Amino acid sequence: MGQGDPRASAGQSAAYVLSVVKQLRERGVRIVSLTENFDLDTKEGRFMFAVLAAAADGALEASPPGPWGVSAVRGPDA
Repeated sequence: MGQGDPRASAGQSAAYVLSVVKQLRERGVRIVSLTENFDLDTKEGRFMFAVLAAAADGALEASPPGPWGVSAVRGPDA
């Protein structure tokens, strides 16, 4: 993967999202997913969120570059 490839930071994006969620929770923000039916105020909800973030990273990393890969999902300006 070359520089500028959106997959280059795939391994870091789950950790980043989890750290942002942690900071928000420390500031009193309650995060609840209405579509996935989990609440980050519970240990089960935090676990499920971490699993989904890791799965999204894996899917992003595994996607091929080009018209059917990451650039097609993110758009040409991403």
